[in-house]
Amino acid sequence: MKNLSISKVLAPVGILLVMLALVVTGFAHLWPAGAAPSGHTNIQATTAPHLMKIHGAKQGDTAAPPPVQYHGGPVMRQTITYAIFWEPPTLQDGTPARVSNRYNRLLMGYFNDVGGTELYDNNTQYYDDSGHIVNSSAFGAAWVDTSPYPPSGCSYMAMPANCLNDAQIQAEVVRAMDVNGWSAGLNHIFFVYTARKEGSCLDASSKSCAFTDYCAYHSAFAVDGQTVIYANIPYAGTDLAACGVPYAPNGSLDSDSAINITSHEQMEAVTDPQLNAWYNADGEEIGDICAWNFDNIHLNHNTANVDWQNHFYIVQREWSNVFGQCVLRGQLGTVLVTTYNGDLCNLNTNDGYTRWCYATPRIQGSSPTLANGVVYFGSDDGYVNAVHELNGKLAWRYKTDNQLVTSSPVVQDGVVYVASSSLYALNAGNGSLLWKHRFQYGAASSPTVVNDIIYIGEGDGYLYALNAGDGSVLWRFQTKTYVYSTAPTVVNGVVYVGSTNHTLYALDASTGSLLWSYQTNGAIYSSAAVSDGIVYIGSGDNSMYAFNAADGSLIWRYTTGDSIYSSPSVVNGVIYFGSNDDFVYALNASSGSLLWRYQTGGRVFSSPQVANSLLYVGSEDSYVYAINTTAGTLSWRTQLGGSVYTTPFVHLRILGN
Repeated sequence: MKNLSISKVLAPVGILLVMLALVVTGFAHLWPAGAAPSGHTNIQATTAPHLMKIHGAKQGDTAAPPPVQYHGGPVMRQTITYAIFWEPPTLQDGTPARVSNRYNRLLMGYFNDVGGTELYDNNTQYYDDSGHIVNSSAFGAAWVDTSPYPPSGCSYMAMPANCLNDAQIQAEVVRAMDVNGWSAGLNHIFFVYTARKEGSCLDASSKSCAFTDYCAYHSAFAVDGQTVIYANIPYAGTDLAACGVPYAPNGSLDSDSAINITSHEQMEAVTDPQLNAWYNADGEEIGDICAWNFDNIHLNHNTANVDWQNHFYIVQREWSNVFGQCVLRGQLGTVLVTTYNGDLCNLNTNDGYTRWCYATPRIQGSSPTLANGVVYFGSDDGYVNAVHELNGKLAWRYKTDNQLVTSSPVVQDGVVYVASSSLYALNAGNGSLLWKHRFQYGAASSPTVVNDIIYIGEGDGYLYALNAGDGSVLWRFQTKTYVYSTAPTVVNGVVYVGSTNHTLYALDASTGSLLWSYQTNGAIYSSAAVSDGIVYIGSGDNSMYAFNAADGSLIWRYTTGDSIYSSPSVVNGVIYFGSNDDFVYALNASSGSLLWRYQTGGRVFSSPQVANSLLYVGSEDSYVYAINTTAGTLSWRTQLGGSVYTTPFVHLRILGN
């Protein structure tokens, strides 16, 4: 969510200058300088501020820093951010109080952009007793306060008369809340920005001061029993040597430095708002470990390291326990899965936590696929859906001519191929129709695309090969019954496809001519897997078969307790598959001997996916399971809102920066 309230606050960036005069005129001098509003006099500090050290005090990504650990306190599961720009005409000593002419606008842009980004997504590995942090940060509002600074409450070395202590910063937060009707709580955070050359110390006697010890800090206090999370962001341009970034992607070192400091404080406050949640044995939060660590500054003519919503920023990396290092674009792996009740859900690979779900009316057979950060799947309202992987927000939808889209999409070269009554080729970026091929009875399988040829089974009993460029028919092969195999398999110029007439076919991929066939004792709904010259496929006769890929001769057959609709996966000499007898099986791929089996609470139509020694599979019992591939033991399971008949898509991200 990205929006700006305009009730007593700054308007969206595009009309900022028009509204500034109204805001300043309306709220410049409503009470004596530095005084707390009469409605909130009971301000109680709850945590000592946590400081962002200046340059040189901490260098990020040091050798083997201890990981952050959970200490029992709350996290900010979702955040709404508020910017308080305290900008009177003069400092306490009468000198002009100045900020960069784009300072406020660029910081507001950051707050609008940061939610849903890859950097913010790093926070989702952290949690409290109520659950994990969600990749969601909304900009609530901003306020320019032109009331005078109170008399100096501390001594800033360079300008002793111009200094605010922490109690005065807290009072400003309370004043902003009262003026604008803002509420506090564990999902709201208030950022206080002061003008150039305005100093800051923790208190009158403290030696912890801005630009000599810290660049900013975050903390929490209670007002009338309500928790207030806040951050003090002194003007970095006062001393860029202490608090500045090396480059200015937005053309303002003052503003770009403030954005980096804001990012540091926001990520730390989200994971440790009351300083009792996530920090390491050295007392460092996720930003401290990586302070001033920008790594690969390669964007916008080598001035930025992130591009959010087509806006460039330079922000430091943050600590990841999952990767054991500072990250900027590295994220947790995800398991993408569709459920019968209509949800597309995104789960963490390491613990199964549900990061988000996107709801549709119902999903029967469309497994999700991922390409370039977008998840594609079909639903039973006749739509093809495209949803952003990071945050579950809809990118686009396309309405087909049918009420059902049970086909699993395939994405290749910027084109989404998906079938219902017709085979559709859609632009992956915006969902516009490129072409469609109308079937007489509708598609019976999902498409497979290899070498610019689409292979798909149709309800008329034929397997079709179509030109991927325009959908024209290249050849077709008649099986006489439905080709309901999940999707044809194409390996080394051969198409392997099963049919409800109990038969597995091997066809020449170029001509469609029959190479060999083998008849089982049950209908074949499974797709084939091919590895090391062996074809594996399940059948409705309760058996998993292994055939010689060259001639179709039987190598072995393993019988389970019920039909096999699950498509097998072969990894490192082991074949994995599910059965309608509720079990997931692991067999020796060469001999067919049982290595282990794991019982779920329902039939397993879902096809297992293996990554990093874990097998991910869905069950009719509405759970997604992660099973250790060596021992066949449960690593985790997560219950969703409906049965999981489809194949999970597992995305293990590679660290970016």
